[in-house]
Amino acid sequence: MESSENKNQGFDFGLFIEDSKKALLSPKEYFTDMPTSGGFVEPVIKAVIYGTIVGVFAFIWSLSGMSFSGGSWLSGGIGIMAFVGAVIFAIIGLFIGGVIMLVISAILGGNTDYEANVRVVASLMVINVVQGILGFFDGINLYLSAIVSIAVSCYGLWMMYHALVQRLDAKEQGAKILALILAVLLVITTFSGIAAKKMIQSVSDRYNLENLNNMDQGEIIDDITDLIEDASGEEIDADDLKEVMEKVMEEVSKEGNTEEMEEAIKKAVEEAMEEAKKEQEEQ
Repeated sequence: MESSENKNQGFDFGLFIEDSKKALLSPKEYFTDMPTSGGFVEPVIKAVIYGTIVGVFAFIWSLSGMSFSGGSWLSGGIGIMAFVGAVIFAIIGLFIGGVIMLVISAILGGNTDYEANVRVVASLMVINVVQGILGFFDGINLYLSAIVSIAVSCYGLWMMYHALVQRLDAKEQGAKILALILAVLLVITTFSGIAAKKMIQSVSDRYNLENLNNMDQGEIIDDITDLIEDASGEEIDADDLKEVMEKVMEEVSKEGNTEEMEEAIKKAVEEAMEEAKKEQEEQ
């Protein structure tokens, strides 16, 4: 992306857009010509841009209820955490991904230069943007979302295959086998996580503050019992659960109405942030 002539001219956003399109639509051609040197500034900027775009869409889908968090009182908070987390994860993932890619490349007899592998990972991160844009499928149907996610991720593995072979000079046969193994693992892990996602969605949809305010303790205990039994596949002792839940509900009821409960939550978050700030200053 960055030639020796324009190396010191700063980040070219127009070229970034063109390279992103090319990496996504013509990975074989893109990775054949992709520069493997030029410093770490460019790949970091690319990772931050991709992470920001992913975070924006995660925030939008969360607020609109088009994510597995649903439209509950949690969705706004989850959206903010998803936005911040996407940017932070993009930066951390860039360098950790560079190490992982280097190890894979070394095993397959390819390039073991760390910078080259980091730059490859930065270019592959464009697939995360596609995942982020299509994240609204979570709010439509979890199984459809899983299929879409698998399809996009498999395309990402195809991109990785070309990156390994065309740019990092890895053995072609080994890269094919690796991509197929990762694709199988991807399918297994994706569908095994659907049950957990469904439980989270069910809880977030059912137990927002308004619903909690209109439900009595018995209804909440019965519903939670059903949720746990559905998730575990085993029956639980309702009396034991009731005893624990009664104690919890006693504490919750002390907060009073919805507004007071929201204030209590905000206060707890502020106190936690203040405590974390103090610890950071002390360090």
